[in-house]
Amino acid sequence: MPEEQARPEDYIPFIPNSVNILTAPTNSGKTTFLIDTLRHLNLYYTGPVEGVIVVLCNSCVDGEIYKQLESEHFNVEIEYCETFEPNILKENYVLIFEDVSNLDPIILECCNVKAHHLNLASIFVVVQCVLDNSVKPLLSLAQNIIFSYTGVNGVRLSKHINKFYTAGQDLKDYLTRITLNSSKLNSLLLLQLNQIARQDQPNFFAIAGIQNMHKKNPAQPTIVFPQLSKMSHYENAYDDNETELDLDPSNLPQDAYVLVPVRNVKKKSQRAKEETSQEKRWNDMNETLKQEIQLNMKLKKQQPALQIVSKMLRYSAFSFSPDGSVVQLTGKKETAVPLLDFLQVAARPAVPNEKPNPLFVLFVRTLIKRGAPTSMILNKSLLTNDQIDFKKMSKKKTNKTMNE
Repeated sequence: MPEEQARPEDYIPFIPNSVNILTAPTNSGKTTFLIDTLRHLNLYYTGPVEGVIVVLCNSCVDGEIYKQLESEHFNVEIEYCETFEPNILKENYVLIFEDVSNLDPIILECCNVKAHHLNLASIFVVVQCVLDNSVKPLLSLAQNIIFSYTGVNGVRLSKHINKFYTAGQDLKDYLTRITLNSSKLNSLLLLQLNQIARQDQPNFFAIAGIQNMHKKNPAQPTIVFPQLSKMSHYENAYDDNETELDLDPSNLPQDAYVLVPVRNVKKKSQRAKEETSQEKRWNDMNETLKQEIQLNMKLKKQQPALQIVSKMLRYSAFSFSPDGSVVQLTGKKETAVPLLDFLQVAARPAVPNEKPNPLFVLFVRTLIKRGAPTSMILNKSLLTNDQIDFKKMSKKKTNKTMNE
């Protein structure tokens, strides 16, 4: 949407007074990322930024690369940790601790006290592995963590965060989906660890591809994941927007938002919104059923079951309960059965002298009539040509229900 209508807390990552951990292996682009944020202040910072103070925590490193940012309106100061004095800190400055291997008391003081009382624009603590015991306490102090999946440390870190920094199964499952998508994108991921006491709290929970925000390259997307409690806010604010991307949408998470240049965005027509809403419901149902099959069925049954349920979803002859757990022939409530019960039988070979459930036979017959191949049904007993007295079966089921 037009920038003046967009809310910065919906997508701009760094708020005043925040502490951010940036962790990734050597030569993975950590410094380049920080320099890019300082070159594009309006994209990355919600508050004013007047300069940067870089504190070098490794004597083998120099900060000359930051000096290229210096201008008449932007100040750059380089210090070494051994001689750094917090009294040089200034309001609306970004403070960067580069290549931290041990938590010097000065670093803890700045993160705990100076970030807030001196109204710093943001603090960044750059480490190679935040799970090292010498720097691990930072996780309890920081508002955000930014990390990469390069190497094994990214996987270890995401598991650690999910175990110790998320409350409730819904949030744990959400974080699992986020980290899986981020690993596929091979991008930096920002996660909100701890909230800060400010009114302009971020509404997002995570941002994948955060290093791409300034690139405006559809092939390298930046994806915003709302906080679970803010899902409806994002839907109301942004679901009327659309754009064309040279990406397969099935490879993108369905509950997130892609940042694109304003010039690429247009409003949906009402009809397009309705069609998109139907498509979203279909995609959501498809994803839900896929997860249920993977969780509840043996591996060798999963692919046949997925093929069968994919056909059922496409045929209007079948109706599903809202959560997808029950399926029936459309308009015939008496045919309702648990979907997984049907799939468990249809996705395995027949056993000798098997007497199939007549409803399962009816489902298969309906699938075949709609054009599904018989080879898709592994249980050949369900392909029987015996006549089914549906009226008698329906009456029998009704009487059983009344007796119960």
